[in-house]
Amino acid sequence: MKEVFPISKRRNSVTNSKTIQALETISREDSQQTSSFQNATTEFLKHCRIKGLSPATVKFFDKELKQMKRALTEINVPLSDVRKIKTPHIENFIEYQQS
Repeated sequence: MKEVFPISKRRNSVTNSKTIQALETISREDSQQTSSFQNATTEFLKHCRIKGLSPATVKFFDKELKQMKRALTEINVPLSDVRKIKTPHIENFIEYQQS
């Protein structure tokens, strides 16, 4: 007999499997490939939409990431490759936000 899940559990199951597939695809890509802050932001927002987050939440994240990009640029954090962003950059960003 087929097990019946409430809609929310089925939706989470489908969403989780899609998320896992997306992550597996990303991890298979060339590890030497660079990802700019803009590309990472685009991929993150795409992931949020796929995951089913509300449009208002995605819009909020987009706005916050744009503000973060401006601040990181002002304190000279390298945004051409997000893998080059290190702990001191994040600490400087936090100090910048607090000032």
